[in-house]
Amino acid sequence: MMITRITCDLDDKSLLKLVKCLIVFWLFGFRKELSVNQSPSKRGFHITCWCKKNKGVTLERLIKIRRWAGDDKTRCDLDTWGLGQRMVNVLFTGKKRRKLKKGEVIMDKMSMQLETQGSEKNVKISVGET
Repeated sequence: MMITRITCDLDDKSLLKLVKCLIVFWLFGFRKELSVNQSPSKRGFHITCWCKKNKGVTLERLIKIRRWAGDDKTRCDLDTWGLGQRMVNVLFTGKKRRKLKKGEVIMDKMSMQLETQGSEKNVKISVGET
């Protein structure tokens, strides 16, 4: 499977790190429909971009590019550990943190928005009340 969309969650307001991320995207052919937004936590940026020629990259390559671009380490690790078993390359529009009691599982309401470009489909997930 070839992926044509890349996302990055920069947890830093540094413009230097943002420029580095954009250069990495550009070097690997992700130059189309670039979107840079302030993250919901207001502590960094969410960047989304599409591959210029719609050729795409493998999932393993995508994660390497995201790491070089400065993507959140935990997010990259989760996507690496779950290759083929979970949605990857997802930016969350919000998050809620609290301590769990032993054995407790949290199920939040989720809303999904389908985002398409060419033949590829991506899902945006919003966690919280809908």
